[in-house]
Amino acid sequence: MENIPFDDYVAWPEINVSLLTHARKSWKQFAYVKQHGYQPKTNTRVGTALHSLVECLPVDNFDAMFAIMPDFKSYQHNVTGKGERSFARTTWVEQREAEFSSEHPDSEILSVAQYDRCRRMVLAIQQNTEAYEMVTNSMRELSLRGEIQGVQCKGRLDGSSIDAGCFWDLKTTRDISAVGFGRTAANLAYVFKMAFYWRLLAAHGMEAQSVKFIAVLDAVPLADGSYNEAPDCAVYDIPMIAIENQFPEIDRLLDEYRQCLEKDDWPGIGNGELFIPNWAMNDAELVG
Repeated sequence: MENIPFDDYVAWPEINVSLLTHARKSWKQFAYVKQHGYQPKTNTRVGTALHSLVECLPVDNFDAMFAIMPDFKSYQHNVTGKGERSFARTTWVEQREAEFSSEHPDSEILSVAQYDRCRRMVLAIQQNTEAYEMVTNSMRELSLRGEIQGVQCKGRLDGSSIDAGCFWDLKTTRDISAVGFGRTAANLAYVFKMAFYWRLLAAHGMEAQSVKFIAVLDAVPLADGSYNEAPDCAVYDIPMIAIENQFPEIDRLLDEYRQCLEKDDWPGIGNGELFIPNWAMNDAELVG
């Protein structure tokens, strides 16, 4: 286990869980992402910025870490090619944004709205005593590698406390309720990823007794920059039965990965019978 820069972790050759998750769609998707990479979405950029800031708590050096892109679209000089006033992303705006980026080569660049969203989420963590103590009393961004099911794997934990037998992951969400976030966690394979980390720790002889999410509400501002929702944060325990239920799929995927690697064959989804969920069928048509 090591505390190393993220770029050094990325250079490790082992398989990580983010890449393995693509194999749940197909091995063709896995191979494509492995070769070409995966472009982060805007929300992912905000999440990455939040992680960077949380890593530094309790010291608040947000302004030193990020460069805030001015809203050039609202500038009076923003005009179209015909000289008409515009509030769109014109060529002039693109040029100003490129200049701003070149002037801040070592900074993560956020928009004004992204900056404000991150600020509110950090405030929410600071206001939740359990979350704040977990963050400030843990080893953060811990990189580790080990063998799972005969495959060399790696992972990067958001936070862990080895003495307490606990590790946690920080997640942003639009629905912070236990039911709403639980649904998101299932749909986006969050629990699958935590089970993968549990197995990596177990490869080092550490069986975590407590696995948690720090869920932070990522509210979207209204057109005037105000919000309808207060900053909020919740700490959720992940039941161990939910972690253990992921182990068979992890083992299956890693077994399949070794076979694909040996044959250099990365199949797509393939053909078959379409699955229709029970809720979309009449009672007389239900299967099973």
